[in-house]
Amino acid sequence: MEKTTLMRKTSLLFYFLILSNLLSAQNKVFEVYTDSSLLIKDNNALIADIENRVKALDSAFSFKGLKTVTDNSPGGFFLGKQNFIHHATWNLEEKFIGQLATEITQSNEKGKEFVGLFVHGFFLAHEIGHALQFHTHNWKKENLYENEYQASEIALLYWKDKGKKKELKKCYKLAKLAVSKLENPFPENVDKEKYFTEHYNEFLQNPKKYAYVMFSQIVKVFEDKSLTNFDDFIKTRLLQNKKTNR
Repeated sequence: MEKTTLMRKTSLLFYFLILSNLLSAQNKVFEVYTDSSLLIKDNNALIADIENRVKALDSAFSFKGLKTVTDNSPGGFFLGKQNFIHHATWNLEEKFIGQLATEITQSNEKGKEFVGLFVHGFFLAHEIGHALQFHTHNWKKENLYENEYQASEIALLYWKDKGKKKELKKCYKLAKLAVSKLENPFPENVDKEKYFTEHYNEFLQNPKKYAYVMFSQIVKVFEDKSLTNFDDFIKTRLLQNKKTNR
């Protein structure tokens, strides 16, 4: 009897060890990624999940084979014609956005957490949001500022639906900190949407300017009480406009 009980306990312990290892290799979202294959796998899983969510609202919707790629360059972005989302691991982001994050937080440790929360968390859904805009014919080349704002709305609502309340609370706090630390790149009394679109390449080449835009938008999105939920937003803001924008 004692031998059987011991065997059962050993089996249960072995099972939980395996489960623990599996969980540690998954759900890395909102933490820095050091393994490019895991980053690709997890982001492709997010793509599939969002595609299925949208398909439930419009059976004709498809990302048409959208995939995640990594290489030896930093940065996260979506390219429509190539139909891929580029992301980079911590070792590449550390000297790029990592330096800016450290400057904002005044801490190497908090800077790394900043990258995990945004680059490998919030912005994963943000970039898929851009793919959603593109594949529902809602990408506005005449208003790049609005494209970024809407992608952050999509990201917030998606992660809320996924129960990432704790992580989002940290994102909001850090976004407000970033805005307080970064210089406003917009001239006084300028139309921000028009100015950002007309000077887009200039913003791209200056991480601090671009970061100010992104984080100031994110703060506004978090404080927007009119946002309901992911499904309603997709239906009313993207799918209803799909036909008219073709």
